[in-house]
Amino acid sequence: MQFAKVPTRVLVPLAGAALATVTAVAPASAAPEHWVAGEAQYANSRNVLTPHDGTQGSRILVRVDWEADKGGVYGNMWDLKKDGNDARLEAGYSWLSGGTWKPVTRTLNTVADSSDSGVHTSLHTDPHVKIKDLKVRTCTVNSAGAHVWCGAWY
Repeated sequence: MQFAKVPTRVLVPLAGAALATVTAVAPASAAPEHWVAGEAQYANSRNVLTPHDGTQGSRILVRVDWEADKGGVYGNMWDLKKDGNDARLEAGYSWLSGGTWKPVTRTLNTVADSSDSGVHTSLHTDPHVKIKDLKVRTCTVNSAGAHVWCGAWY
């Protein structure tokens, strides 16, 4: 087998075109109900780094921001263990429906089993939805999407 030497000035545009093609066909992930993509600045903030004891692969490093009736989650999540389970970032909060606060848990992002690259999350609550008591946790889920393990709420 012979290899031809291709000049860099030819390879760079080809690589750029291939990347643009891959990017163009990659589906955009939709924000879950009550959430929109992007970052919004709120008055209060806390950082969450979940412990990693080696038994579970799911780990998050996020900033949780909030003010009265709104919040945001920004940061990264990884699946550090190849165990057949995916990692999931979940938000728990109550939202105002009519005059009643209803508790809910939403999946904000998921990373495939041992992808090694992790995923970035940048979401804030829809301005038309009022929330309170925003918390986050990381979980591992099996191929059917059922919880295998969940960490503490932060």
